[in-house]
Amino acid sequence: MNADRKPRAVLRAAINLALVAIILAAGLARAAQVSVETWDEGQQTLTVNSIIQTASESLDTSASIGGERDIYLQWLSGTTGAIYTYVDYGGTSDRFSYTAGDGMKGQVTLQWDGNDNDPINLDHQGLDNVDLTDGGTNDGIWLVILFEDLRAALRVEVYADTQALNWSYAEVSLPRLDPGTRMDIFLPFSYFQTGGGTGTNFTDVGAIAMKIMGNIDAGADVSIDFCESTSVREYGDLPVGTYGAGILSANHIPLGLRLGGNADAESGYPSPSSAADADDNSATDDEDGVTPTNTPWGAGSGGGEVTLAINGCGVAGACYINGWIDWNGDGDFNDTVDGANERIINNYYRTSDAEVARSFNTPTSFSGGTYYARFRICTTSTDCDSPTNSDTNVRNGEVEDYRWYFHPTAVKLISFSATGQAGQVLLSWETATEIDNLGFDLYRRPAGTLEYAALNETLIPSKGPGQVEGAWYTFVDEDVTGGSTYEYVLEDVDMDGTRTPHGPAVATVPYAVFLPLVLR
Repeated sequence: MNADRKPRAVLRAAINLALVAIILAAGLARAAQVSVETWDEGQQTLTVNSIIQTASESLDTSASIGGERDIYLQWLSGTTGAIYTYVDYGGTSDRFSYTAGDGMKGQVTLQWDGNDNDPINLDHQGLDNVDLTDGGTNDGIWLVILFEDLRAALRVEVYADTQALNWSYAEVSLPRLDPGTRMDIFLPFSYFQTGGGTGTNFTDVGAIAMKIMGNIDAGADVSIDFCESTSVREYGDLPVGTYGAGILSANHIPLGLRLGGNADAESGYPSPSSAADADDNSATDDEDGVTPTNTPWGAGSGGGEVTLAINGCGVAGACYINGWIDWNGDGDFNDTVDGANERIINNYYRTSDAEVARSFNTPTSFSGGTYYARFRICTTSTDCDSPTNSDTNVRNGEVEDYRWYFHPTAVKLISFSATGQAGQVLLSWETATEIDNLGFDLYRRPAGTLEYAALNETLIPSKGPGQVEGAWYTFVDEDVTGGSTYEYVLEDVDMDGTRTPHGPAVATVPYAVFLPLVLR
């Protein structure tokens, strides 16, 4: 049996690589784009309030499909402050922004309907037969949201180039997004609903409109980087070759539900990366939603913990989170290793945004090492309960992959004791190994008190830094009082600064007995 394991492993790796090559090639094939708006040309600023309730402007610009960008801004309610929109061409951002003062509600409509110099009335044949699918390679509209502080709705309308008014629309409620973060929204053509007539044929488009409806929360602000027709999904970035096509091709249609602050989309699976960071470096680092906490992790029951940063769940109405760690590094997440299941989070259910800590079992043999992990968030319990692409076109959510390196425990301690002696306490400890250990610190407190105080002024150096062999140590504490009980904590210090406490060890100092000197 052993003789054919290596050929089978090589064959499996070759099959994985071949399938991944197909995935990558498919991603490249559907990367065509039809730009609707980039905001890279033509600065515009419009302002309205309760007195001046509407403002509109048409501007010729090559950054816009059809050569012209129409903006129509409307005041809806509120009497304090103003509502304004601007295109920051030539400024610091090259983006479009909608900003409402506190208590103000409004709506802005952007239209791309050809060069008609009319920002209010839509010419639904103005684009003259634009094919948003680019010959069938594109399947939706991609927008990049860079800021959204309060609830607003975003709606995209696409009009057919016909005499009859046939049009379709897709609408999404935007979850909150902090400055400096990025949220990709992708609206597949299949998500669009019929708004009039027989709906839109996306291969024969005459006009496009986008509306930001800030009538949900007063003071809503939205900032958008670009809008284009393409084909993208949100992928992970586990290493090619180690993991097969079923895992690598898992993806989500991003609509605002995400782990962490960022979520970006790709036209195909990211370039291979053994560090599981290809997606981190593609547009923005969106592998930011899961953090190992309560480290160093221990071995066995409840030994591990991660903190999940959940965003967009409140807007989506509900969300489910699943997580896996490949404990044995065999390229799947289906095993139980030394009592620990590789599925560490099983459909954790939430109805609101939060940062939550989740603990789980680690293998009883766990002592550190390098591990690949995958986490998914989605809106139903069956959409992302597998690490693979068993559910294609998962609506909303995100997949995040990680490679985590945990240093082996710096010190494997055999014993730590404190012995009360006349006028002193003798502290003793023995180690079995001291991998990556710099040294030790000791702390003491009188029993029944709260605060520990440092005993040693400088780090007690390791007797064998970087060695697998252990050593024996002693330390004498002479600053003690007879009849008192003390508690001691020993802390080993790792090469990277990680501190691991041991103890406490407890000792009572005996009273000193003085015998009188009798002269005879």
